[in-house]
Amino acid sequence: MIPRLLILASALSILTPMADAAPLSSGDLRRLGFTGNYRGDVQGNIAVKNGSNFDNFRVDQRDNEQLPPRNRSVVTGPSGRNGFFLNLQKITGNERRATIRLFYSGVSRNPDYDEDTVGSGVKIMKVLRRGTSRPQFEMKLTDKLDERAFDDGEYLTI
Repeated sequence: MIPRLLILASALSILTPMADAAPLSSGDLRRLGFTGNYRGDVQGNIAVKNGSNFDNFRVDQRDNEQLPPRNRSVVTGPSGRNGFFLNLQKITGNERRATIRLFYSGVSRNPDYDEDTVGSGVKIMKVLRRGTSRPQFEMKLTDKLDERAFDDGEYLTI
């Protein structure tokens, strides 16, 4: 009985590193087959400061994401009139899963508020591969960008 448990424990310890998420590069994403355009439906909310209150707008549209992502790109802020940097932070994963973390940063002039704003937030893409001979890929996207006034830190869009 003890040798069987030892063999089972040894087998599990050999399989465990393959299940862990390891640091990956953009080249690793290509090698593992996670590259391409991912298209789907985006749903969420945008809250825009209007005087002392926030106006909430529902987002329901089609979008696409390109993998591997660029190390740094300029993206439009929630108001659609100014831009912030989107920086690649890290990629982790294995043969079945990949998680790509990016963060928003930068200061930009927002003409709607007529002031400089600071963008901050995170974008996380989780990709799952299903099947082996003809794999199917599924992406879950979490995207949160906050825009604050540069002078006093007041939230303008969330």
